Amino acid sequence: MNKQILGYLKIGGALVLSFVLAWIMGDVFFLGNTPTLRARPDQYIARQMQTRINSAMTAFNPTLKQKQEEGSRAVIASLDEFKTLVEKAKTVPLQQVSKGTYAQIVEGKTITTVNMGELTYKQYTYTVGGKVITIRVPENEAPPSQQEIEGLPH
Repeated sequence: MNKQILGYLKIGGALVLSFVLAWIMGDVFFLGNTPTLRARPDQYIARQMQTRINSAMTAFNPTLKQKQEEGSRAVIASLDEFKTLVEKAKTVPLQQVSKGTYAQIVEGKTITTVNMGELTYKQYTYTVGGKVITIRVPENEAPPSQQEIEGLPH
């Protein structure tokens, strides 16, 4: 009878262990809650480990935590500067550089604006790996070669 109970416990333990492993590893190999496989699970695991190591180091090292907080304050300050710059840019007139492209200088910084609706394009069709890809290129520019298109990530 003891052997029978021990056998049931082993089977139950194996089921629980397999469920826990599937639950944990599901996030590593699949994107979100979908059946889509992650492209590089090894990089994902390395990134997750690095994040956990960094957070542990920050928790136990007050100097590192202080530097991280200072960095966050610097990002917020630069964001505020950017918002101020955008507000000032609204008062400075745009100067046309070319058709659909405008520029303005605010506090020594150049801001470029592209109005896609004003640009005229030529469409080019390429076949890469049996897949038809259509791209739009401004009409005054040369289209990319077939080799350049094949070198792009798909």
